[in-house]
Amino acid sequence: MTATEHAELLQMLRAAVEETYAAFAEFRRPALPLDVCTVCCVPEEVAKQLHEWPLKRLTVEHLFEYGDSAKSQVQNPAEVGYFVPRMLELLAEGAEIRHSLAIALDRMGGCPPGSWTVTQQSALLRFASAYFALAIRGGVVDPRGRVLPDDPFEVLLMFDGGGIAIQPLLAHWLECDDPMSTVQFVRQSHWDFWHEHDYRNPFASDRGTFRQEIREWMLDASTRRRFTEKLLAPDFLAIVPTVCGDAHVSFATMVEGVFEHLVR
Repeated sequence: MTATEHAELLQMLRAAVEETYAAFAEFRRPALPLDVCTVCCVPEEVAKQLHEWPLKRLTVEHLFEYGDSAKSQVQNPAEVGYFVPRMLELLAEGAEIRHSLAIALDRMGGCPPGSWTVTQQSALLRFASAYFALAIRGGVVDPRGRVLPDDPFEVLLMFDGGGIAIQPLLAHWLECDDPMSTVQFVRQSHWDFWHEHDYRNPFASDRGTFRQEIREWMLDASTRRRFTEKLLAPDFLAIVPTVCGDAHVSFATMVEGVFEHLVR
């Protein structure tokens, strides 16, 4: 990926954040009490700040406390919708708003089906698409030195957990010709899928529908055929010797193993 392409993707991500602010502007500052536990999870002062401070002033620490708190199983979209744009803005900056990326948007996923308008759903998908486009290119560093998460499967799990459709994201991965997207496919599938033909992540253990969606996509003939072509592409083969593996397996060995699974 060139510097120009990098800048364009970052601009798309920033534009998607602004689109979510516009789409979710109907949600006003939620009434107290918030759906948080102030007994042992969220200090009362933080809960007060979540309620009183301007949305853009809320820090990653505020949103971390909010997301990590004990909460109702079914979320109130009038409350969650207010915080959504700031959550996404912080994610776009490479911030960790939960202790695991996989559950970063579970407040959104806890809202009842149909909570978001068509415009809001479109804004969410645009953000997810821009964010995922960067993830499959290796967690590109932004101009301020921050790195976005570079595990595409976990990013997919996060968006699925937030109630955002992942099929458009998988379609983009399939279509993407950037050799780094193939590097990411090799790395992630080698460790997290092919061993058992099932996505391995502790936060996906009870997400059978998500794992089935990934399994069907990975084993689909068109997916296998497309990534086989990408593994044989000259621009990918040219960078294989330069890509780091890990302490036990070289990247070239990973490529060979994934190739064998794809052509079986």
